[in-house]
Amino acid sequence: MPICQIDQCFVLVKISLNPNDIAPLLQRHTNDYSNIDKLEAFGAQLVREDFPEVECSNFVESVCKWGRGDRNVGRVLKRNERADIARALREGHDIALSGDVPGGVSRIAKLKYLGISYASKQLRVLLPDRAVILDSVIRIRLGYAESASGYTEFLSDCEQLLAQIQRQTCAGASIHSKWRICDIEAAIYQQLQEAA
Repeated sequence: MPICQIDQCFVLVKISLNPNDIAPLLQRHTNDYSNIDKLEAFGAQLVREDFPEVECSNFVESVCKWGRGDRNVGRVLKRNERADIARALREGHDIALSGDVPGGVSRIAKLKYLGISYASKQLRVLLPDRAVILDSVIRIRLGYAESASGYTEFLSDCEQLLAQIQRQTCAGASIHSKWRICDIEAAIYQQLQEAA
């Protein structure tokens, strides 16, 4: 495991990410997890239409299946009323939009059988410019807790990484300004998957 020194402290580095590798990582992630554009459009439609109940249940199912959570989606839909699902998505979205993204994930995670990972997937699709996914791959391999504080820490790390990448003037810098916070998380996820 690489070690570097930052501010007089030694740091164990669990992942390195070259800004020039992000675009290819994102392309491979898109190949592995297709239809994200359609899901994001579906999420935007939910927001425009003020989270209609039937569509919210369909959205949760679609996002869970996209995130390869087919085994859990039946329980989520059976154990939560449609009105509760719609309310959780609406309130989670509004909390995140007000600036508390981890609070938005926590609100959505109150749905039975959803958990932090799949709640973060829901919010990431609703607000791709603000939210990331705290998946088990990232939690286990990078050591983030499966909690609101773990999500807060990972989101902050992704925000810092995005800001640093956008400041760089290396080759291909023009594309860096188009990346969203969810793109940084997706690149990290893909890098971890390929390194396994």
